Amino acid sequence: MENVSFFIPQLTLGGVSSVTKKIAKGIIPNVKNVYILTLKKPSYESLYSVPEGIRVITLSNFFSFCKVLKKSKMVFPPSYHSVILSLMIYMFFGKKSVFIFDRCISSLINGGLYSKLYYFSMKLLVPISCRIVFTYKLAFEEFKNQYSSHKHKAVLIYYPVDENFFSANSNTGVNKNIDILYAGRLEEEKGVIYLIKAIEIIQKKNSDIKLTILGSGSQSVFLQDYCKINHINNVDFIGEVNNVHDYMLRSKVFVLPSISEGCASVIKECIVSNLPVVVTSVDTGGPQEAIGHGEFGEISEIKCPQSLAVNIEIALNKRYNQDFRSSVMVTSRVEYAGQKYIELLRL
Repeated sequence: MENVSFFIPQLTLGGVSSVTKKIAKGIIPNVKNVYILTLKKPSYESLYSVPEGIRVITLSNFFSFCKVLKKSKMVFPPSYHSVILSLMIYMFFGKKSVFIFDRCISSLINGGLYSKLYYFSMKLLVPISCRIVFTYKLAFEEFKNQYSSHKHKAVLIYYPVDENFFSANSNTGVNKNIDILYAGRLEEEKGVIYLIKAIEIIQKKNSDIKLTILGSGSQSVFLQDYCKINHINNVDFIGEVNNVHDYMLRSKVFVLPSISEGCASVIKECIVSNLPVVVTSVDTGGPQEAIGHGEFGEISEIKCPQSLAVNIEIALNKRYNQDFRSSVMVTSRVEYAGQKYIELLRL
């Protein structure tokens, strides 16, 4: 295969960028050239995180995009920019692309305006996509049921996990000095305030419980101020880091207190790292499925500190299903995902 290009509106260290870089890395052995196309000039840190063998191209205008497009098969991770460019590619060139989708249809139909717009975008994309990759089973099955005439386009490929998490897990005897860990964006939809309130509840019984928060976002100052005003101790705000796997190795429980969430790749990273996860019952069903509906973690109510507190305490004292974890490790390898993408790109 000659060229494959992945489109990311803005290249960053985490989120969709992180997952896309892993997928791109997995196909390198079977493709002549692998590109990441972006709209904004990446930071040095973002460029440094791109695996060797992948070329990053900043698209200064539509003509530069067309030049790359003529010689590439396109893969679009989820974003509104992806929807627009996919439509333009089909309109101008009659070329169908691969689209990655991380939401189930029912959650979009029943969601707010943003979700409904996303659902409308998906309806436009279905006929003009050569393949639609779903990142968890519920979304995959719902699509096949509702779009029976296009079900042949649906492919289930789980998000891959970087090799660092597999190698870090081989280290034994590491001091578990972090009780609770969160890693991700500090935005309202991530529900971190409810996690902090849950820690406040737990600390009334155990003042030594420790929470470490990795990441940044618009709520960073608000969350830190909340801890100060309410005298919540042992909450460390670390910011963005490049060695999340090291923190996971030293943690006892990971909490993802999201109000809205698709299929977060961080859950797979936790399971590979042998770190139980407490998730919330979001309407997409992605996080619940990722932990095997209780096989490797607990499920809490949304926006409920009391429920989070109870489930965190359960997770701190419970052993989870290692057979489930082993099955996750097989399908989470970068090489495994890469081979799956190569197979569908050849079709």
